Amino acid sequence: MGTFFGTDGIRGRANRYPITADVAFRIGQALGQMHLRKNQSGSIVIGRDTRSSGDMLEAGLIAGLLAQGMDVYRTGVLPTPAVAHITRTTQADFGVMITASHNPSCDNGIKIFGNDGYKLPDRLEERVESYIMNPSRKDLPERPGRVIPLQAPQGRYIDYIKRSSQGLKLNGMKIVLDCANGAAYDVAPWIFQELGADLIVIGDRPTGQNINNNCGATAPEQLAKTVKDNNADIGLAFDGDADRLVVVDECGDVVSGDALLGLCAAKLKEHGELRGNTAVVTVMSNLGLHKYLESKGISTIVTNVGDRNVIKEMLENDFNFGGEESGHIIFSDYASTGDGIGSAIQLLHILSQSDQPISKLSKEIELFPSKLTNLNIGHKLPLEEIRPLQKLNNQFAKEHGDSARYLIRYSGTENKVRILVEAETQEDVDKWSGLYESCLIEALKDEV
Repeated sequence: MGTFFGTDGIRGRANRYPITADVAFRIGQALGQMHLRKNQSGSIVIGRDTRSSGDMLEAGLIAGLLAQGMDVYRTGVLPTPAVAHITRTTQADFGVMITASHNPSCDNGIKIFGNDGYKLPDRLEERVESYIMNPSRKDLPERPGRVIPLQAPQGRYIDYIKRSSQGLKLNGMKIVLDCANGAAYDVAPWIFQELGADLIVIGDRPTGQNINNNCGATAPEQLAKTVKDNNADIGLAFDGDADRLVVVDECGDVVSGDALLGLCAAKLKEHGELRGNTAVVTVMSNLGLHKYLESKGISTIVTNVGDRNVIKEMLENDFNFGGEESGHIIFSDYASTGDGIGSAIQLLHILSQSDQPISKLSKEIELFPSKLTNLNIGHKLPLEEIRPLQKLNNQFAKEHGDSARYLIRYSGTENKVRILVEAETQEDVDKWSGLYESCLIEALKDEV
């Protein structure tokens, strides 16, 4: 990753460098200049989530784009996958989503898509970064761009999701939606109501400051309670920009993201719809998922964290299913990015073909005990230079071999170090999680 771009765009504290109006203006200029080399007029789609700081970043982006002669289509508040879809289907040159996804409301960020609806490759992100650091002083075009009203942006996404639903009918199914007070707050209920669901909705009252606040995919406790209190069939939670999905079963228990991946992959294979009999997952996926997929005759390919890495592997090798434990579930026959709403529809379609509830289906995947610990840090020191950590890694390998694993990595979107430990017993997980946490707190004590 470069100076600004992490695993999922540029992200940080709103109105603090680089999440400022000035940087947004430069990004707009950069995208305009990248297109002007084609010597023709261009257009860009801009969407946003519900954060109040989105107004500032949107204004900066639009100013930079218009100054370079680019026309701008504003979608208003829409999920990230909707912006990607509209970018592709309107044949715009780029798409931009203003969001910090699952982060708190004090943060914001910018995700950029190419005209194919996929996130920009590294080489183009590097060009944008280069422009941010060294703005071009080229002459401006004679004609500034225009802001053009986009007709029925919500309707475009709703129609697309309904077309991909394969005729799914949800009549008589009681569903609880948690929209995280984010980008899905309006469009998600609309979609599920049109498919006939008996709907209960929470997290659909955004204020600009309450996105992801004790709600949504990162905090499913209220969703679980609502499912139980209302005897609902299933609960579905999205994050701030609705590219993630977290599921609560009819018993009020959160279904692991890895269990969802295993369930979906197995059912797709059963129906002859899993290309290459392969699922693409990340280094965060549980050992139990790998063992389950292997038992079903399904191969796994492992990538680095980030749905963009999963999608890149899927595209390069013509696979059509993959995802992350965190809730990015990618059905690439229908979407060019993680799509919480679209994934929920595909999951419900799979469940409709079974006579068993999701609680029973998901329990077929026996996951190893695991623990993920997040430590706040000020700086990201090279992990390989922390000698006590390397010594601990060697001790872990000697004691467990291939029967357990650890993963220590820095977050690509936040100033955190993540510690993942998986083992055959919870006792070992707790023991080694504690050892790693103590080691890193000591080694990074000036940064924690």
